Amino acid sequence: MKRRTRPSRLARVLEALHRLYAVRELERFPQELMAVAEELVPCVTISFDSVNLETGAATNCFDRPVSLPPAEFLARWQVYCHEHPGIAFLEKGGHASVFSLTDFVSQRQFEKTTFHHEITRPCGISRQLGVILPVPGYVAGMALNRDRDFSDSEREMVELLHPHFVQAFQNAQLFTSLRGQPDLDYHVWRQLGLTRRECEVLRWLMEGKRNAEIAVILGAQPRTIGKHVEHLLAKLGVETRAAAAAEARRLLVRSAIPPLFTAVPAA
Repeated sequence: MKRRTRPSRLARVLEALHRLYAVRELERFPQELMAVAEELVPCVTISFDSVNLETGAATNCFDRPVSLPPAEFLARWQVYCHEHPGIAFLEKGGHASVFSLTDFVSQRQFEKTTFHHEITRPCGISRQLGVILPVPGYVAGMALNRDRDFSDSEREMVELLHPHFVQAFQNAQLFTSLRGQPDLDYHVWRQLGLTRRECEVLRWLMEGKRNAEIAVILGAQPRTIGKHVEHLLAKLGVETRAAAAAEARRLLVRSAIPPLFTAVPAA
């Protein structure tokens, strides 16, 4: 029988998720995600890491200082990150959302690796839970690090929360892509053949506006807006306004990767 979550712990989980969902700036997301994880699963340290699959370039940041100086840690990470058992698995096309190091090698095998000797051991780390975020072209996510095993219940909690971490991350990407852009760059939609006007209609459709409201905003007739909606539905390959909005958001999220994985410093 599964152990029931205590009300007080459930309240902490819900409050932490509320904070995470409230993040609107992609730049803030790594630190907030790490802070939420620390509240739920005690760790020696938590890191947010990424590896560019095309160039091999790696970035990382921590929720607190580690024993190695930031510049030295990042230099080692750039060299040895590809020897991390989980990253090596994902770089070869494997799929995982949450994993521990011993999903790929035994603890004894891991402790013999150069990665352990150069990176984790100097930081007092021997156990790790990896939490992967879906970022095309990258291996990216959070590593929960400590010197003792994670319990089955701790891993189960992280696995149950993973879809929320992903959704909050995608929300932050979307809000960042729209932030400060009253004249949104519609390039990603235009690639599908939408006209500039259809893109403008789609933008307001995403906000839940009806045809009459969009007509007032854009200074057009409701019937004209209706025609634009018909055309953009066909071009997006969907049948409903809700499906069009969902597809539009998906395309924006997919195109909004960016600053986070090129500008995150080692803390």
